[in-house]
Amino acid sequence: MIFYIISIFLIILILFLIFLEICSDITFKKAFLKKKKNKEEAFNSLKKRNMLDESIYDKYDFEDVSIISKDNLTLKGHIIEPFKNSNKFIILVHGYSANYHIHMPFVPLFIKKGFNILLVDERNHGESEGKFLSYGYFESQDLNLWIDFLEKRRGKELFLGLHGQSMGGATVLICGAKNPKVKFIIDDCGYSSAKAIIKDQIKKVKFIPFTPVYYILRKKVKKCYGFDLDDVNPINDIENSKTPILFIHGEADKYVPCSMSIEMFNKHNNPKDKLFTVKNAIHLTAYDMEKEEYERIIDEFLENIQ
Repeated sequence: MIFYIISIFLIILILFLIFLEICSDITFKKAFLKKKKNKEEAFNSLKKRNMLDESIYDKYDFEDVSIISKDNLTLKGHIIEPFKNSNKFIILVHGYSANYHIHMPFVPLFIKKGFNILLVDERNHGESEGKFLSYGYFESQDLNLWIDFLEKRRGKELFLGLHGQSMGGATVLICGAKNPKVKFIIDDCGYSSAKAIIKDQIKKVKFIPFTPVYYILRKKVKKCYGFDLDDVNPINDIENSKTPILFIHGEADKYVPCSMSIEMFNKHNNPKDKLFTVKNAIHLTAYDMEKEEYERIIDEFLENIQ
């Protein structure tokens, strides 16, 4: 009888462990293996949002540039430099599965405000090399190298800002909070931590238990990619940073909850910070829905720090 009970228990345990492994594989694929957009797909995405303006490519001169990452990847970027005598630069950083084309609607906005622009393709995206993404862990290190690149190009007196969306938002928060060369950060719908955003996505699939699946996922990521998901933690990184941050978020964002930006805004608690939320805006669409107000808020933010 005892043997029978033990056998049943072991069978249930084995089935449960198999179930957890399957769940972790599902989560891993969703979190790391999403198909990356090419230029045409980025254009289609912008077109659906009524944000595609191909005339931008003809209106401005683009210079293709590249750097080598610490792990020997070639990373691609594109500079628009209409103000040769200005020290004002902003780096635009896209999100997961996107590429630099997704950030093109912001080019006229920042040129109008007198900024030269560097658009980057993050590792494993667009024209940049890489076999995996890291939710901002290695991407923030790459961004430090892009900052060094601009400093060598234009000198150390740069007035440098960062603008990122989604994973790009998390990346600019991690980098900008630690790099004193960054004078301001604009985070548009970035997440507060990798663990929090993965948890939020997992809870939408009711049969997946978060705690054991995240434990397995975290071990798998450490083994395969060499970083700890728990170390991707923008909300902790910004806590003691004095860099001014403008947090922007759509209130109807179902991918990265607006509550994450509100939480980070409250935790950073810098008098020069601003929080701008847009009613009914889903992920990445705050600018689409409120262009004039988006630009006005940026103007107010910049006036307070320049």
